Amino acid sequence: MIGDADGERDCEEALRAIYLFLDHEMPMADREKVQMHLDDCFPCLEAYEFESELKAVIASKCKEDVPEHLYERVRMSLQIELETSEIDGEKSEKAE
Repeated sequence: MIGDADGERDCEEALRAIYLFLDHEMPMADREKVQMHLDDCFPCLEAYEFESELKAVIASKCKEDVPEHLYERVRMSLQIELETSEIDGEKSEKAE
C-alpha cells in the first residue's frame, strides 16, 4: 500500500487513507503501514492530527438526535439499495 521496495514514502496514498484509518475501516495490515508512515512523516502526521481534531469537533457539535421518521426513511432506502445491488450482482454473475 504505502511505500515501495526501496521504502520511499508515498504521502499521497497515506493522505487518501487517512479517513479509513481514522474510522478503523481498513485491514490491520494496511493500518500498520499507514501508522508506520505517519510515524516517519511529519507533514502526513500533521494532516492526520488536523483531520482527527476536525472529526472530534464535528462529532461534539453534532449531537442532535435524528427524528425517528428520518432514521426509518434512511434505513429503508439503504435496505432497498442493498437488495438492488445484490440482485444486480446476481444478474451480472449469471451473464458471465
